[in-house]
Amino acid sequence: MAADERVLSQAEIDALTAKVPVKPRPAVAAGAPAATAAPASPRPESPRPEPPPPRPSQAEPAGVVRPVQSGEIEALQKRIDDLTRQLVKVAGLAQRIDALEETVEKQKQLLAQRNANAWNPRDTFRCGGCKSANLVAVKMKCTACGREAWIGWWPKQPAH
Repeated sequence: MAADERVLSQAEIDALTAKVPVKPRPAVAAGAPAATAAPASPRPESPRPEPPPPRPSQAEPAGVVRPVQSGEIEALQKRIDDLTRQLVKVAGLAQRIDALEETVEKQKQLLAQRNANAWNPRDTFRCGGCKSANLVAVKMKCTACGREAWIGWWPKQPAH
């Protein structure tokens, strides 16, 4: 839409059309053939009634400023204050979320480093004598009572 164009409200359209005079239709000539003559209107044209004034619920045309009713400014200011407080809360929550995401990312990196540095003898052990792999055990000793036990992985025993 060009800068000099604008959308008209229904009230403006009605006001403009009420100002346009209704032109009477030209009368059919007496000698004209019946096939080309327009049929006469069964009732005479009546002038259009004046459009009713726009109701307050209708949208006002652009550029029209209405007077401010009492309490509207205070109500709007209160609403703006409420929205401002809510926006401050949301901004604070967004900062907390950013900080938590950063913490989670650091924890992921630490876990990845621990897993990369962890050595699992079962995954890397190969016997130099029989060449079996992944079968390793360690003798562990309880430092409180001195009891010893073997912990590890053994070959499956064949069923007897």
